[in-house]
Amino acid sequence: LCASAFIGTSQIDATVNPIGLLFGTFGVGGDVALSDNFSTELGIGFGSRSFDDGLSGTYKYTNLSVEATGKYYLNPDNGADKFYAGAFLRYINRGYSYDSPQTTFEGVEYNGDYDQTRFGLGFLFGYKIVANSNFVFDFNLGAGTSIADSFKYADSVGNDISIDWPGLMIVGKLGVGYRFGS
Repeated sequence: LCASAFIGTSQIDATVNPIGLLFGTFGVGGDVALSDNFSTELGIGFGSRSFDDGLSGTYKYTNLSVEATGKYYLNPDNGADKFYAGAFLRYINRGYSYDSPQTTFEGVEYNGDYDQTRFGLGFLFGYKIVANSNFVFDFNLGAGTSIADSFKYADSVGNDISIDWPGLMIVGKLGVGYRFGS
């Protein structure tokens, strides 16, 4: 929304991802129309979960994602709507930890942590519906490659593992929101 003040546009689509809420994540996006055929979107997602299973330990999970997307609309009706093709840049960081108060593995207390960071780019295709009441439904799916990838695992019994994941990055969006401006 702040970016629109600097580029002088009067159309902003603000969306949330309702599917992510089912999995404990919260994602928001702001899509700024630069013309009837082109828009840019910044999306941010965050998730965090923690639970104690009552028997073996405490699990904690966090993730953070930031995605910038450029979209070209092939035949818009109301400006920046209908079928589009685009490109994305995506950063994501995930972390997981496990702490056990009980002794395992030959009397040793077990704790484990992993951390994954990825940065990538790719292409996507999608469709945006804008209702007469300015409600927005935005669906997309894309694939690309990771250009920077780090995955590390370490635990209290001496395992220290680094894994080379495949370079494929998959992105998708189901956004529901509102269009501000005309």
